[in-house]
Amino acid sequence: MPVTAIASSNGPIFRTRRLGHVNFFVADLDRATDFYHSTCGLALEFIETGLKASFLGTGNTPHDVGCIETTKGKDRFGRDGHLQLPREVGANPGLNHLAWEIDNEVELIAGYERCLKAGVPISRLADHQIAHSIYMRDPDGNVAEFYVDTIRDWRSVLHGEVDLITSVWDPKAKQPTPEPLYDPAPALRLVETAPFHPRRLASCTLVTRRPDRLAEFYTKVAGLRSLEERDGHHTLCGSDDRHGAHLTIVPAAKGLEPGL
Repeated sequence: MPVTAIASSNGPIFRTRRLGHVNFFVADLDRATDFYHSTCGLALEFIETGLKASFLGTGNTPHDVGCIETTKGKDRFGRDGHLQLPREVGANPGLNHLAWEIDNEVELIAGYERCLKAGVPISRLADHQIAHSIYMRDPDGNVAEFYVDTIRDWRSVLHGEVDLITSVWDPKAKQPTPEPLYDPAPALRLVETAPFHPRRLASCTLVTRRPDRLAEFYTKVAGLRSLEERDGHHTLCGSDDRHGAHLTIVPAAKGLEPGL
């Protein structure tokens, strides 16, 4: 990842608003879905049966947490037949990707064009019917998704059980909209019977052996702003900083392995 080639005077590649969701590979989809719903208090928004995935949230976004069952040695294909999950990618439980919300589609495509100009590698482009996404890997190999909502009433498109959602996205296929389509004041969906009633996905922590290089990626590429740096620890946030840090980067130490 040629992060150092990106001139700071040109600004970051993307201009991230906030952490949108976290997506996991899980060993047992039903068990994981029940945990995040019945214990963590996230509402079940929709299930993608063809991908073997569930999506749960508080109402702030189409999902705060996504769960995909491990591939178990089989490729999984998207809505248009493209290879969405090679068998080796989701072979084990763990982090699939972190998703960072961009304000509008014009800004997402501007980030895409800056990627091309700066030579920042892109893994894939995806049309999720309710969002457009750009995927890439950070210096530790964690997948970062930069996405924008493409429909305001996303529940009218995705709800209950759906077969397959994702196809390949062409950023040049149509004129992008400059209007933000996320809900700035959504009605929260609480699971009354759960012991916890979360309000939003607040932040995540990445452990790394190269904290400065990872922080460089999330400032120069993701466009997060540094709030504090001390002894190799970095706290960062997007433009929507009402609730504090969105990402904490922690140096690997005894008992801490790199990862989420």
